[in-house]
Amino acid sequence: MLLAVNTTLQILLLRNLMTNLDVTGTEKELSAYIVPLNDAHYGSKIATCDQRLKYISGFSGSAGSVIVTGNSALLWTDGRYFTQATIELDGNWELMRDDNSQGEFLNRNLTRGSLVGVDPSLYSKTEWENLETLLKVGGHTLVQVHQNLIDLAWDTRPPCPAEPVFPLEISFTGRNTSDKLTDIRAQMLTEAADAVVLSELDEIAWLLNLRGSDLDSSSVFISYLIIRNNSFQFFINSAKLNETIVSGIVRDNGQILAYEEIGVKLSELVNGTMGKIWFSTNCNYALVSRVPENRQIVKLTPIALLKAVKNDVEADGMRIALIKDAAAVIRYLAWLEDSVTKGENQTEMSGAAKLLEFRKENVNFLTTSFQTISGSGSNGAIIHYRPSVETDKQITTSEMYLVDSGAIYREGTTDITRTMHFGTPTDFQRECYTRVLKGQIAIVTSTFPLKIRASRIDAFARRALWAVGLDYNHGTGHGIGHALNVHEGPSYIRSYYMPDDQGYRANMFTSNEPGYYREGEFGIRLENIIKVVEVQLDNNFQNLGFLGFQDLTFVPYQHKLIKHELLTAEELNYLNEYQAKTRQIVGEFIRTNYPNDPSNAWLIKETPPFSRA
Repeated sequence: MLLAVNTTLQILLLRNLMTNLDVTGTEKELSAYIVPLNDAHYGSKIATCDQRLKYISGFSGSAGSVIVTGNSALLWTDGRYFTQATIELDGNWELMRDDNSQGEFLNRNLTRGSLVGVDPSLYSKTEWENLETLLKVGGHTLVQVHQNLIDLAWDTRPPCPAEPVFPLEISFTGRNTSDKLTDIRAQMLTEAADAVVLSELDEIAWLLNLRGSDLDSSSVFISYLIIRNNSFQFFINSAKLNETIVSGIVRDNGQILAYEEIGVKLSELVNGTMGKIWFSTNCNYALVSRVPENRQIVKLTPIALLKAVKNDVEADGMRIALIKDAAAVIRYLAWLEDSVTKGENQTEMSGAAKLLEFRKENVNFLTTSFQTISGSGSNGAIIHYRPSVETDKQITTSEMYLVDSGAIYREGTTDITRTMHFGTPTDFQRECYTRVLKGQIAIVTSTFPLKIRASRIDAFARRALWAVGLDYNHGTGHGIGHALNVHEGPSYIRSYYMPDDQGYRANMFTSNEPGYYREGEFGIRLENIIKVVEVQLDNNFQNLGFLGFQDLTFVPYQHKLIKHELLTAEELNYLNEYQAKTRQIVGEFIRTNYPNDPSNAWLIKETPPFSRA
């Protein structure tokens, strides 16, 4: 995260382009231009060359959208980023809360008959149609501007990535591409679809058993793919592919085409067939709009659920990745506590760098799964804070410290958060930590019917906080990919309905991460990755089948931050079992691989039994 930068020139350049009819391709000037955060692939991470919202506004959060008109510049984001946006936006910008609709704002503030422009490759079909409908109420028109105006204004725009793609062996994936295609084509037949268009990068990487590094802290590569009944087309910069990968694509009856050809080839497909074409709900409108409405299938692709429900090889790989990653975090926390209590100068950035060193020592490490959130004191209260030179704080014995981090290994992806205090926490901090911990325990110990939507269990995590008037402004859990994206759908534990949520199945993986944040003082978050498992109960209502969760992240909870008197007997039993597993499972890994590491003693110190005493 950076401090505010002067965006006056960027906004001026954009406004000039909005009045240039040769550039916009419209019959009159644009009254407003929308810049979404996402790229054409709608992922949670985007390449530097696609960070248009950051260029125009200076805001570096991972959720947001801006509107620039002739006399105003506004940024919308959600509660996770209100504090961060206040810091990063300069005086040109007004921060809008996410409950203020962009369409309603435009209808209130534009002269009737105005044109509102947006790059259609950056909007999904649903987003486009919702905004288009709302603007019509105000007498305005949403228009496609195919030349992205930010790109034209951005004279220092970096080149798009062209990193090599590499195979992920079947010993890690468990299934080959041919078998995956068979499953997908069976679902295509059920839906009477002639083709499936893949635009989400993790779906393409999963299908082809390939990984890349086009995006920071990610293992995907920029591409598109169209699956037909007996062939597929792979749209990518071919310079990224070696001969082995090319041979494998051809063997599976695939054709490699230039990335930029996706639109032309999709139009050819429309003109050459009569059947339906299947898009994900996140596919960009520039592609979907090439297909007549009556020939569109717009819903989760077959891959979404196939990818979310890990096969046995993938599931075991996730278990292995989480053990080795927990070892890296434990080694880091042991080192950090020792260093800080000795009075050595450790900062948020030096800490994050040291944690990365420990992770790199693990076999099959590929990259971090996101930029490490390393926040001391007040910075920990910024939910998605990333330390920078300008904001770097010292980690001390007088403030709480939150570290949220993860990695991608060939075996799987990880994500873990722990909050520590290396001195003496206040009674209020201890109560908040304990109530967050109670919420985490409530999630992992819950049981529920097969296919229940994740939103149904979100309140479990908040109950102990709600009891004393506390809460947090983020979801409680997200799916996690196998050596892929750290955020993976279709199931998310959130307080609101997610239309794509297909319900939980065994062998799905999700984070479990309640929190509490006191602005300007401290932040608390506790996060483990948990696996969905089948459970056998005395009853089985209407033969539904029941599921529960299994912990796979094992890092100690800090004793001094827990108010034992707030815990039930069942919660204490759970914690004792958890601490024992941590000592046994991760302790064995550390003893075997790092026998002389100081974390061996630290782990024993941090995992004694809990009691009410």
